[in-house]
Amino acid sequence: MMREELEQRVGKLEDWQWEMAHYVYQNNPNIKDVGGKDQIAEIIKKQDGWESYHVKDNTGLIKRLYVELKGPPIIIKHEQDRYTTYDVTHEHLCINTRPRPATVVSKEIETEYYQKHPELKEGVDYYAGPDFDVRHKNIPNEWPLYSRIAVYYVRGGSEGYYVHVDTQKNGQFFNMILIKTLREGEAGISWAEQTVCALSRIMEV
Repeated sequence: MMREELEQRVGKLEDWQWEMAHYVYQNNPNIKDVGGKDQIAEIIKKQDGWESYHVKDNTGLIKRLYVELKGPPIIIKHEQDRYTTYDVTHEHLCINTRPRPATVVSKEIETEYYQKHPELKEGVDYYAGPDFDVRHKNIPNEWPLYSRIAVYYVRGGSEGYYVHVDTQKNGQFFNMILIKTLREGEAGISWAEQTVCALSRIMEV
């Protein structure tokens, strides 16, 4: 069965839907050699939809039949969160989790910080992400996968305050983001405390 032949009967299919339907067509013993294309088409049309396969009808959804045949994982969509990208299978399992570029993550956090807290932006002397050239050279290119994140502030050696965003995993610590203010005294402490709180909420720490 060609994809075009099935789509002529049921309409446009997504890649994962075609892959699933074709697997059932080839492996389900109840699909006949003659008229099998129409059988598959009728199952799809009779049991409208692909998501819910918990039905009692023996014809069932293509997805239900595929699960019964124990077909291999089929990726139905690609997703992204703050720190990773991943694939979602037909069984709603997340696989192929990959870290996102550290500079991209840092830039998104910076943009959201400035958008949500313009009153704090005025106090920023500089925002240093992983690509800031005077920083440590061992900062990873990708945001460390499944790492713990700490957001805190320290007093500057000569002036102002620094807000750190650090990751920790397997005993390795990386200062991924560093924000400095030149404000001193209570003004600097207040800015640092508010920035720590703002970043903690943005990053869901």
